[in-house]
Amino acid sequence: EGIPVMQELAERNPANPRYPLVLAEAFLNQGKTSECMSYLMRAQMLKPEDPLLRFYLHYLFHKMQKEAEK
Repeated sequence: EGIPVMQELAERNPANPRYPLVLAEAFLNQGKTSECMSYLMRAQMLKPEDPLLRFYLHYLFHKMQKEAEK
């Protein structure tokens, strides 16, 4: 139920990379890796030089790999 709200926020604030990151993690937690990757790429394109964003992207990629290994 929170995903549609977050998607709406992401549409209203397209320059904010936080919304795509939150959506990426939400989709990853549901096992929807293609949607997760889509939002990860969107966040990375918005602010590729941000060190905190890079850290969080790395965290999500690592989490996605762990899920794939199960």
